[in-house]
Amino acid sequence: MEDCSKRAEALCELNLKGFAPESRVNAIKSAVGIVCLAVVTVALLAWMDFAQPKESAGQEESLSNVFRGWGLGCSNGEFREFIVTMALAAVPVGLTIAGMTWGARVRPKSSVFHGEWLQDVVDTVRRETTAWVILFLNAYVCGVAVVLFWIDALLRNNGVASILSAIFLSTVCLFSASLPALMKVGDGVAVSSYAYSLITLRRIALWRYYHDVSPRCGGFDKKSWVGKVGRSERGQRQLFYALVALVPVVSSLLLWLAVCVYVRPSLRLGLFSLSLIVLGAVMLWFGVVVVVNNSTLWVRVPGSKLGRTEWWVVAFVLVVSCLVGCLLQFAGYKVVIESCWFAVLLTVGGDSVLGGLVWRTLREHRKYSLWPLVLGCVAAEQRRMAKTMVRPLGKSNVEDYVAVADLIVPGDLILDGKGLRLRDFINEMMTFADVSEE
Repeated sequence: MEDCSKRAEALCELNLKGFAPESRVNAIKSAVGIVCLAVVTVALLAWMDFAQPKESAGQEESLSNVFRGWGLGCSNGEFREFIVTMALAAVPVGLTIAGMTWGARVRPKSSVFHGEWLQDVVDTVRRETTAWVILFLNAYVCGVAVVLFWIDALLRNNGVASILSAIFLSTVCLFSASLPALMKVGDGVAVSSYAYSLITLRRIALWRYYHDVSPRCGGFDKKSWVGKVGRSERGQRQLFYALVALVPVVSSLLLWLAVCVYVRPSLRLGLFSLSLIVLGAVMLWFGVVVVVNNSTLWVRVPGSKLGRTEWWVVAFVLVVSCLVGCLLQFAGYKVVIESCWFAVLLTVGGDSVLGGLVWRTLREHRKYSLWPLVLGCVAAEQRRMAKTMVRPLGKSNVEDYVAVADLIVPGDLILDGKGLRLRDFINEMMTFADVSEE
């Protein structure tokens, strides 16, 4: 028994100290994924062109005629030369970008220069991310060009020369598609993400103290029927999301019924109009859900300079969902009635309640807004981040994480008359008092 225990201890020590290399190069996965994406893109465009009704009835409808309408398989070789130029130009562009290396300098020993070091790490990670995106787009364009060249070669039926050229361009495409996976990524990604997580946690803490709310509070009163029906915090949020979805759907449905009673369209036209209106309402609801679920990106104390926010991501999603949803609803009303101004008024009227809720939420009003959802999402994200902040995210150099923590959460920070270290700060984030009732 003693020998077994000694062997077990030795194996545990080996498991803690041993090194197991793992493959980090995913060139094949990257190449296959980009090529499949290019094929799907061409197929989708061809299907959209094929499904579109044509005015000329004399020409036979087929995929070959669709591709010939694009300029593929014709005697004119200008489009073919353009495709070859695009495919060949992708390689030097990709090699140039992949050859760019940005090495973040080593953390200096003096704490005076730690701020410049961390800024250099963050900038290096941004450069690497931008380079990877450019490489991906470059490989994607090359993949689309090669797929079009294959179609052109099959339509021309020129024999072995076109097939050999297509195989050569396919090799070039595979090489270009493997570059995003082969690009060297520095070790500063983990340190940069750790710094951003700490900054976000610090900003959320300031926002929470400003509003005097607890991370353990889901935003729903236990006495309310929402808190009674939803047994878990996640169930309460899903129930509230369902209630929010009923707001645009019910208002749009009532307006549609009022219009149908006045106009009396056909059954087919009325159902088509209703489907567009409901789909627009769903798009608006989706935008609201995305904004609320990413509350940690935009909540902050008014007038505070503590921590930057990534509000542009949320704003972009909100603007796109509003445009698409409102255009769909406008089209749905316009199908039934001929007046554009009347359709605009109906669209604005049907979405006025949801728009008022979102506006009051962004203005951080607690009553008649989506405040419970925002508070619940912020609390859940805060608990998730706080659990990973005590132990550093990486294992390469613990001193780097300690230096980052000292920069963002200084050791001489005073809260309630006491010094606040990083571990004390994290514990404070997890055990804040319940929400105060006025």
